[in-house]
Amino acid sequence: LRWYNREYMLKVPETDFARRALEIVQTAVSREDLRWDARIGEKIVPLIRERTNVWSDLTENEEEFMFFFSQPKLDPEKLAGKGSDTLTAMRHLSKLREMLAVADESAYQDPEHVKNLVWEYASAEGRGAVLWPLRFALSGKEKSPDPFLIASILGKEGSLARLDTAIGVLNV
Repeated sequence: LRWYNREYMLKVPETDFARRALEIVQTAVSREDLRWDARIGEKIVPLIRERTNVWSDLTENEEEFMFFFSQPKLDPEKLAGKGSDTLTAMRHLSKLREMLAVADESAYQDPEHVKNLVWEYASAEGRGAVLWPLRFALSGKEKSPDPFLIASILGKEGSLARLDTAIGVLNV
């Protein structure tokens, strides 16, 4: 039945889906006393659509999207990731912040542009060692969309602010 409903959901016109999905997410954001950002809301609609089989998926998994509307709480051990240490994670996050800061806001319009900014560094240093702290710094979650998509949704200012927070958490 979920598969059938998923097929139905895919046929719902994009504007109707977005309206209903954003109403549900906005209600959840308000319930958590977070600040609603319509720009971010519009940007997460494709994420919501690909993860929704039935409307109740949104209410049951609403916390999956809350990190877009609030600064995540970061655990230094989880931020470093498995097989790494906080000093290495801080070095990578500092370098990533430096690389992302020089890009103009337009580079954040597309996840591929964000990826291109850091991919060479991540490949040279070890993708897992570099991208895990980036993902966790941006989302505060062990499972989340890829960090390039998150950065493109948060934009330059939001992404850099979260990297600053993560570097501060590791620098304590």
